[in-house]
Amino acid sequence: MLGVSFDSLWNRFEREQKHKRWIWTGIAALLTFIGLGVGAYFVSQNRIIESQNVQLQKLVRNLEEENNTYSQLEGDKKQYVYVGQVRGNGCEDLTLMLFDFHPYEPIVAFSDDWGVWLHYLNSNVEVSLPTNSGKEPLYDITEVRFSAAGKELMAEGYGLYIWDVETCKLVAHYSWGEDGYKDSPEFKQKFPSYDDETNIGTNDYRPENFRFEYQDGKLNIIKKTTTELICSTEMESEEDSTQFIYNVRNPVYNETMFVTRKRAAIYDEDKKEFVLFFKGFNNEENIEISESGEYIRVDKNLYVRTMIPDTIQITDYALKPITDFPLSANESNPHYDTATRASIEIKDNSFTYKRNGLIKEIEVIKSYSMGNTHSFFADAVFAGSDKIVAIVGLEKHRVYSTRTWNLIGTFGNDLMDESMGNDGNLAHADSGLCSARYINGKLYVLTFGGVIRVYDVAKCRLERVIVLPYEIKGDEYIGPIDKVRLAEDGSEIAYSFREQSKYYHCNIPKIK
Repeated sequence: MLGVSFDSLWNRFEREQKHKRWIWTGIAALLTFIGLGVGAYFVSQNRIIESQNVQLQKLVRNLEEENNTYSQLEGDKKQYVYVGQVRGNGCEDLTLMLFDFHPYEPIVAFSDDWGVWLHYLNSNVEVSLPTNSGKEPLYDITEVRFSAAGKELMAEGYGLYIWDVETCKLVAHYSWGEDGYKDSPEFKQKFPSYDDETNIGTNDYRPENFRFEYQDGKLNIIKKTTTELICSTEMESEEDSTQFIYNVRNPVYNETMFVTRKRAAIYDEDKKEFVLFFKGFNNEENIEISESGEYIRVDKNLYVRTMIPDTIQITDYALKPITDFPLSANESNPHYDTATRASIEIKDNSFTYKRNGLIKEIEVIKSYSMGNTHSFFADAVFAGSDKIVAIVGLEKHRVYSTRTWNLIGTFGNDLMDESMGNDGNLAHADSGLCSARYINGKLYVLTFGGVIRVYDVAKCRLERVIVLPYEIKGDEYIGPIDKVRLAEDGSEIAYSFREQSKYYHCNIPKIK
């Protein structure tokens, strides 16, 4: 009717269909490319997210580390900090059998099913004491006690053992049935009896002067005479709060430890506040304060009383020409002990002790730690005739007994393996070791930056930080300390900084 053949119409129809197929194929291809692009984008974004997650995890770890560091710094401000746990019976469910604090050294003694042990608080080293003497063995121990002077340790049961604390050797053994050994004047002088009540609170702080009330899930400790609320701490039940309530008095410091079945807390009578909380225990024998007042045992856990060292800027000083620097010929040699005629020879990572033909070499740090940031051995000095202190950088200084060569204690330090500070000026900077001296029970460690750290060797702790004064003009560079002379009694110091033509002289406040 239109003059168009059927074939022409069919061919046009096929062309239209083919055109539509090309369009849909193009759309499909476009969608495929878009999908691939979107997929690649999401894969890329996923990789970015994973990278960000890794960075975030690192950041979280860094923040956690910083938080732990901050928490540690905050923890150091407490009056007591945790220093370790004694071995006990080797079972978490069992407590110690018997326990005693050394009268002045950071050492404790305890007995368990395995024997009698010495535990060194600062290094957490434990030494098993020998019990083989050829006689009937000691069993059913009923008492472990240091002598009054702390030189001997006694364990009594069916028989009696006495050890030398320094050498850890058995010096006496009495079998069951050997009467009279406890009646000798020498024994009574070494191991005097003591009143178990000496550690219990006195006067206003005895247990009977307090009223304990349980209310709204809390235990309230109230002073009877003034009705003052001393403490309020959470308790699970009234039964838990009212059982086994007693207190332990610190024999030196004005502190009382209140103990219940669920809580234990140290109350500072001067500050009128609690300074530390522990888990409570239902056995009075599981909590003990040392005679020195420095250490507390709560079951197997040990705590030491801390002391925030003072940073002292000494302003009372004099300047003199460097040519008048005082001579130091009379100063004692820290590597030689006049009493025993023993000497120390310093090596890269060890020292050699020589005395009357005896040669003993002590490896202070492992040789593979030399030359990197792990640690470095700086020096060693005599601390009396029976101890040697190894000065270690980037780790802890170490105290060794010259009788047993046991590591009997450590204490922290800020000694760095550096020759100068970041700004090239070493004054008031922690840096390398300049001098180490032992004076009247104290170890004086002076860095090139003019910082003195004073340690109590017996207690293995830092007691004072002294920042030495200096004078500079403008951008003057003074370098590290070049010369130093510390008085034999630690009362004064003379020192000079490199590149300066003057030296400083000042008095050091007396350290008790």
